Amino acid sequence: MPAKTRNGVDFPVGSDPYNLTPDMKKAFESANLTIPVTNKAARDGLASQFPGNTLPVNQRVARGDIPGLIETWTGTRWISNAGAIHLELDFAAPINIANSPWGPGSPSQMTAGINQDASRNPSQFSFPSNNQVKFAIEGLYALSWAVTDFSRQAGGLILINKGANGGQILASKSIGVGSSDITAERPSAHLLAGQIVTFSFRTTEAVSCRHLLSITKIG
Repeated sequence: MPAKTRNGVDFPVGSDPYNLTPDMKKAFESANLTIPVTNKAARDGLASQFPGNTLPVNQRVARGDIPGLIETWTGTRWISNAGAIHLELDFAAPINIANSPWGPGSPSQMTAGINQDASRNPSQFSFPSNNQVKFAIEGLYALSWAVTDFSRQAGGLILINKGANGGQILASKSIGVGSSDITAERPSAHLLAGQIVTFSFRTTEAVSCRHLLSITKIG
């Protein structure tokens, strides 16, 4: 009957039948070694090499496209405490309603707007509801959000709030009528794991626009 080493590797005991090649394969696979992958696509395709197309929980990968980044599979998503953590969204949004609270969009719109080339370890962020970003790791974060390329000039207000229901204001900016963009920035904010940040804006005219949202873990 196979036994386990103190670091969790399966190995045969003396009473087991001699079966060298399968036993060596089982030992290496049970070690749950960190697997090098060339990029995100290779990481996402890794499950196909496991039984049932299912990665074991705590499987780790080393990203070749982001040196130093080790990611771990939780069973539902990839997380990491190593390497740069940066989220960048860049996408066009449909027309809003004048003088009404608005935001970047739905979870699917925000997910589709992730700039994969500019972002680093974006799996540390999720979008639980409209206009919201959820943070996986506690830390200090710099936040910047620009609503730009207005289809017509307008005044307005932009807000970044800690919490899902308009809690503490982290950043705000108002611009007089006749502008074509609004930007709010917070150089440093301490956010806990699981914290939700809400993004909202209002303009005096109905406009279509573009969202440029940047979040960087700085400590």
